[in-house]
Amino acid sequence: MDGYHVAIACTFEFSRKKILVLSYHGPWNKKRGAMLVWQTVAILKSIQRIVETEGNVDCVVLAGDFNMSPSSIVYQHILGSPLDFNFQIEQNLISGLHNNK
Repeated sequence: MDGYHVAIACTFEFSRKKILVLSYHGPWNKKRGAMLVWQTVAILKSIQRIVETEGNVDCVVLAGDFNMSPSSIVYQHILGSPLDFNFQIEQNLISGLHNNK
């Protein structure tokens, strides 16, 4: 699939705790690394906006099929590492899936 991908989000309360749940399906096409970066940054900004709007969110659950490996720069960014745009990386290497067949 090479088209647009989306995330869906909802907030709910459970045991007096406000929980935000997002589900995302990232692009599988390894040649669309820039899209993967852009969508991930957009999702993280959306989480921030929802938390600011909803206020007092106790828990955020981000789930889905990200189509990236834990070693990818995008995955590491989700965990809190800054994205470093001071180096060149081929688009097909951004997801970290280049070793998988």
